[in-house]
Amino acid sequence: MVGRDSVFGVSAALDGGIALTDAAVLLSGTASILDAAVLRAAAERSAALRALLARHEQRLAAQAQQAAACNASHSVEARLSRWLLCACDRTESESLPLTQECLAQMIGVQRNAVSIVAKRFRRPVSSATAGARSKLQTWPL
Repeated sequence: MVGRDSVFGVSAALDGGIALTDAAVLLSGTASILDAAVLRAAAERSAALRALLARHEQRLAAQAQQAAACNASHSVEARLSRWLLCACDRTESESLPLTQECLAQMIGVQRNAVSIVAKRFRRPVSSATAGARSKLQTWPL
C-alpha cells in the first residue's frame, strides 16, 4: 500500500516473504495498492529503486525506535501533541475525526489520559461529545 507519507509492505516485496508488520487506515484519504510481485519485479530491474526502498525501510525502523524512546521519555501531553500535529500535516486538515480511544491506542496510554490532557489544551484541542463517543477536534492556532 502506498499512502501520503509511506509505503507499507516493502520488505515483503523485496524479499518475497510476508510483511512483518500490520497497518490500519485511521483517516480518509487516497492510497494506492500495488501488487508485491510487481514492485519486486521493478526493484529487480532498478538498483536505484532497490536502494530507495531499502532506505525507506531503514527510515521506518528508525521512526519506530524513536517512537518507542519518546513513549518512554515524554509526557502524554507531548506525545499527543506530536501525534496530532503529524496527523494534521499528513491530512492537510485541522479536523481529525478520531475518538479518544483511538488516540490513546496510537500513543500507548489509557483513554482517560487522553481525556485529561485534552482538557488541559486551551485552544488547539477541545473535547466534544457526540452521543456516547468522544472525539477530538483541532482548530488553527
